[in-house]
Amino acid sequence: MKGMDDQVERLLEAGRLTLDEARRLRGAENAGAGFDRLEKRIALHRVRYQPLLASVLLLLLVEAILGWLGTPLAVLIYTTAIVLPLVLLAGLAARFYNGLVVARERADADWLELEQLYQRRLDLIPLLIDSVTVLRIPESAGPNNDLSEARARALSAMGFGSEASGSVELPRLMQAQNDVQRVQNRLLAVLDRADAATSESDAGLRERIADTESRIARALHRYNADARRYNDRLGSFPGSLAMRWGGFGLKHCFEV
Repeated sequence: MKGMDDQVERLLEAGRLTLDEARRLRGAENAGAGFDRLEKRIALHRVRYQPLLASVLLLLLVEAILGWLGTPLAVLIYTTAIVLPLVLLAGLAARFYNGLVVARERADADWLELEQLYQRRLDLIPLLIDSVTVLRIPESAGPNNDLSEARARALSAMGFGSEASGSVELPRLMQAQNDVQRVQNRLLAVLDRADAATSESDAGLRERIADTESRIARALHRYNADARRYNDRLGSFPGSLAMRWGGFGLKHCFEV
């Protein structure tokens, strides 16, 4: 990828790439790093024990203490009849809550991975525009300008973070990304029709664009699946109570 590295250096010196964009392109940043970090957060929320089993053991311990203190058998029976349902209910509530937290964190992890892939797509656009400009293809002028404008709109819509998967601003972000993809495909089609000689950097750039688009499609599909599962849990009882009083909110889903 030496040819592409030279292109990045040239665009950086010309002021057409920021330092952060150049670093991301040079380092071939792993767009799944944020996903891995949030997976670790998910592990912290996972229940390391079975709540129901722990509840029963706690109840047995209470009864053993009462028996050791000489409590009559009738009192032990009444205590069991009253406390056992409450303990079991608390165990079920804890299990459901932890499952809901895990589902939410997984959807947020999927969104963060998708957001980083969208940023990677935008970082590659200056390289694509530069490649087409160097070839001086007449019919590429329109798509070049359109792609620059679409990229600017997409950049202004970025930066919500993983929690934005429940934000009302997401439709604007997704629309901007769809516009970028559509104009990018037009520009790539112009290159194909021109049948221009492909340099090493152009071939590497096309490969990275294709890889990024493939990863975006997979990440979007994964996010939609996990967001729907999370929304389904919130939409049914007792998830509706958690949404009302527990600070949980629905996630946006998008058509692939």
